[in-house]
Amino acid sequence: MESIFSSLLASSLLVGLPSIIILSLIEALKVGPKTLEELANVTKTNQRHLNSLLNKLSNDGYFFYNEEDQKYEINANLPNIQDSIFYNENKDCIYGLFQHPSLSKAWGSTQDFLDTRHPSLNQSNFINFIDEKDSFLKKIFDSAMTQKSELLKVHSKITGCFNFSKFKQIVELNGGFGYLGFQILKDHPNTSVVILEMEETIKHGLEIATNDPQKKELIDCNQIVFKLGDMFQPRTIPEADAYLLTEVLSVWSRHDCMKILQSISNVMRKEKTLTGKSPSLIVIESILDDQISKNRNDESLDQLQEEESTSHSIPKMVMGSIISVEKRSRLEWDFLFRDSGLYVNNIKKMNQTPFLTLIELTVVNK
Repeated sequence: MESIFSSLLASSLLVGLPSIIILSLIEALKVGPKTLEELANVTKTNQRHLNSLLNKLSNDGYFFYNEEDQKYEINANLPNIQDSIFYNENKDCIYGLFQHPSLSKAWGSTQDFLDTRHPSLNQSNFINFIDEKDSFLKKIFDSAMTQKSELLKVHSKITGCFNFSKFKQIVELNGGFGYLGFQILKDHPNTSVVILEMEETIKHGLEIATNDPQKKELIDCNQIVFKLGDMFQPRTIPEADAYLLTEVLSVWSRHDCMKILQSISNVMRKEKTLTGKSPSLIVIESILDDQISKNRNDESLDQLQEEESTSHSIPKMVMGSIISVEKRSRLEWDFLFRDSGLYVNNIKKMNQTPFLTLIELTVVNK
């Protein structure tokens, strides 16, 4: 059974919210039920993004929503919640981090939790983190994203199969801590990158990046810039030669995807009108039809499946136990792009895990 904490964390990650939001929500709701507005004020979070996260966690039964007073509360009646916690002896494993007292205590005593669930565990490994709550949560967030990237080599695969050098400036929307952005600069040093994100994510992203001398140098010379913005708000999206959405649209409904794509296409169309240039939008997503190519023989397919089972299992559990990730076929993607005023200019498939497809789009002339 997937860890309740892995689901909570992954839910925050894939709606673009830092993991510290989960702890803030738990701490706030332990005091008593609260409305969306109250929780947004406590966590200093955009109500729309927070609403998406709360709806998911309520639908999954972790939180309870009272329609009469429109308040959320922790579901204290979850059955066998102690048994649902995934434990791994390896403290470097991301699941080993979910047992942190600041998370587990939301449903009971840390001491009782450790005594009843893991009597042989050295408790000091966890207790030492209590006074380092903030830095610990940053490590969780960073570990989840880094682990996915390193295990699958996703970012290097992306930058290795697409020529980003043809773009002078790239804006990555919901770019997180800039892992892909830094990889683009490593493999295509003649371009520059803007990471469009929320304030909390930007703050933690900069703290992490400045600990790496090479990344700090790129930040200092403004080759990569973290900028506050919202992909739903065209006025916050800066001009660029290319816009990048990496595994973002799959966690939004078709209606919200339309809003996101139309927001970006409006910026692209305005720039085309003013400058005569035609910016590109690069969407990187899974396409149902392309995840396993039909022309592979049984032997290579077995190898790919083995590779996926060994290297993809952890991030798949983390990212797969979460908010309605929507798998779309090529036809569904085509309709979505067309209805958003975009047309496909180029497609590049990655014939290895995680079987992503890079779709380059431009705006339709009106």
